[in-house]
Amino acid sequence: DGGNYTSTKNPFEVAPNGSGTTTSGAALGISQHTTDLPIDVIVYGGTFTGAYAIWEKDVQNQTALDKIKLTVNGGTFNGAIYSQNNKNCLVRGTYNDASVFNYTAEGYECLLNANDTYTVVTARDAGFYKDGDDIVISNLNGLKLFAMKVNSLRKTFAGKKLSLAADIDLDGVEWAPIGQTGATQFTGTFDAKNHTIKNLKVSNTDEGGNCASGLFGWLNSAIVRNLNISGANITGHHNVGTIAGYLETTGCTIENCSVENATISCTSVNDDANGDKCGGIVGHAGNAGVVVKDCTVSNSSIYAGRDAGQVVGAALNANVQNCSATNVTVTANGTSTGANIRNEVIGRVLLP
Repeated sequence: DGGNYTSTKNPFEVAPNGSGTTTSGAALGISQHTTDLPIDVIVYGGTFTGAYAIWEKDVQNQTALDKIKLTVNGGTFNGAIYSQNNKNCLVRGTYNDASVFNYTAEGYECLLNANDTYTVVTARDAGFYKDGDDIVISNLNGLKLFAMKVNSLRKTFAGKKLSLAADIDLDGVEWAPIGQTGATQFTGTFDAKNHTIKNLKVSNTDEGGNCASGLFGWLNSAIVRNLNISGANITGHHNVGTIAGYLETTGCTIENCSVENATISCTSVNDDANGDKCGGIVGHAGNAGVVVKDCTVSNSSIYAGRDAGQVVGAALNANVQNCSATNVTVTANGTSTGANIRNEVIGRVLLP
């Protein structure tokens, strides 16, 4: 409890030394002696700095894993966290390494701090908590945490249901789409419960064909429903929509969502005329079995090189039903052969 602990060794090294274990590069190193007696370490405070802020493993024959206990109730940790057998050991403290997510205790989550550190707090305080089998997002931190888990930790939330418990204002936040490319996708269900996300701003500079821009980027077998977005400004190069940029697979559904007072722009870095697949709700509904239904767009403007529409930019045999637009204009400068830019619900219908 308290004090400063620093290891300057880098890279980290560990070796059994005949009876115990020698670690170099860990501010706090925990391991077994050959006697395999119980070890119970509780950290209440202090500052721990090293290649590993905390490192725990039974190096001596690995025969007493269940006899090493670690609990962190506070402190500041500058370095990675590793524990061989204590997967729920962090209940408090501030950390500068994303390894914190691997060891956060059940019922706890991370606050995302402005200086790119993480503070472990109760899940409810973090705004990202379980309610039965569902996950509830209740504040801005919870929404940002959701995006980070998909984009950085590669969690797909397959089979999971997430809901929004409050309106959220993203004013001043440069938003990274949830599921930015085909490699990082959300595949669960997100039900906003008719809450509103305000002042969404996305400026996606990715020029590749897998880029997608919106609150969600690239969705795979996901469902997004009952979401309102007000005051959005979305910019990208391909597959740009306010709710989602790209709906890829059968089962992907956007339903009962609304967008108002939005500006959606789709341009190419090398050739503005080729910024394509841009819509008020979805940029590209990219496959048979994709559904966009009961959605509305109002008081918004859409700019693209080609393939743009008031609600859906381009649809590949997708099911777009009962969608409407009011006071939505589509402007384009594209001249590509086959381009379709129009002030209608769907900009371009692509048949398989």
